[in-house]
Amino acid sequence: MSHRAGIYVSHNAEIAHRLMNLPGKCEHIHGHSLQIEMHIAGHIDEKGLLAGLDFGSVKKVFRTLIDEQLDHQLHLNYKDPWSRELINDHQYDPMKEVPAISWSTLPGLRTWPGDPTTENIAKWICEAMCDKFGAKFPIRIFVQETNTNGAEYQLP
Repeated sequence: MSHRAGIYVSHNAEIAHRLMNLPGKCEHIHGHSLQIEMHIAGHIDEKGLLAGLDFGSVKKVFRTLIDEQLDHQLHLNYKDPWSRELINDHQYDPMKEVPAISWSTLPGLRTWPGDPTTENIAKWICEAMCDKFGAKFPIRIFVQETNTNGAEYQLP
């Protein structure tokens, strides 16, 4: 008889996003306090570790990804007109005859290959974790968008 076990790691991210392909209130820039969980399933090895994974390393990799790729950023579809370059008004120098204008992107802007829906966020995190840990065992990501709804995605 084969038994399966699992571990999970949880972290949060404060994000802003807009869904340009979904008419209605979600096409406005708005924010969420996401609660994100990663579940990894597998067998416990002779050292007592799930699939030979060091729990400390798993937590660090997962939480670093969330902190660096999601938290406190504005998430937009790369096709969104709001993801284009913006004028950085702080470069204006009134002492010069011609204003020094610098083109730059909005600080904290992260663009994605589609609308940053809760479903896509779960998918992108899952794909990134499978890249980090290999696809030797199932990885499932839960993204809770509000207290009453969320999405999940699993690979392989």
